[in-house]
Amino acid sequence: MRNLFFLLSIPCFLYSASPQLIINPISIHLPTPTESDLDAGFVQDHDNNIYHAVKIEVIEGSPMRPWTLYLRAKNRFFSPTRAHKQVSDLNWKHNAEENNSYRTVTTSKTAVFSSPSGEGRRIKLDLSVNVNWQDANELYSLPLEFILEEN
Repeated sequence: MRNLFFLLSIPCFLYSASPQLIINPISIHLPTPTESDLDAGFVQDHDNNIYHAVKIEVIEGSPMRPWTLYLRAKNRFFSPTRAHKQVSDLNWKHNAEENNSYRTVTTSKTAVFSSPSGEGRRIKLDLSVNVNWQDANELYSLPLEFILEEN
């Protein structure tokens, strides 16, 4: 079995006085890929939608204003960069979506959810990392940003 480990850290940025953003957990430890994961080409953070990697709560402000939550990676490569594992190997989806709904994480802001009415919302995200037998045995890490902006 290969010793690949993935750690994702999540600093939060709130660019307005309201609404408020709560993210749990601050760092995510994805499971060590098994041989069957390597054969399949990915490792996921959940098991039958019981578990999700990231729980986000947006608490509405007063007065309520429309908002959008964005996600982006801070770097183009996982650390250590000598392994050349690109951010495009990391994927996300909403917990309730089908497994074929994963989207690629990029270094550009990507809208995760919008609330035109400004109401608070709980958002659950699942993560998946593309893996293969050529990946170096490393502890990989990648900082992610969630950005909450009022529209």
